[in-house]
Amino acid sequence: MKDKTFDISRHISWGTGSKKLIKKKALAKKFNVSIRTVDNKIKSSELPTPMRRNERVVGWMEDCLEEWFKNNKPFKNN
Repeated sequence: MKDKTFDISRHISWGTGSKKLIKKKALAKKFNVSIRTVDNKIKSSELPTPMRRNERVVGWMEDCLEEWFKNNKPFKNN
């Protein structure tokens, strides 16, 4: 049986265009923290759950993440 879920990652770009997805590695680099710290923040609900593009690539829609950061401060230098 074919999966009927909508895969938004097939319809947006990971690096260009108006809808961008921010990968965990890029988020960690932006805030000068490790990827493990980002994982811990996700696990403790201090960061929203990222979207999964496939088994290895996860990320957040840039505009949604920016909106979330306006109301939340998961990193000290944010």
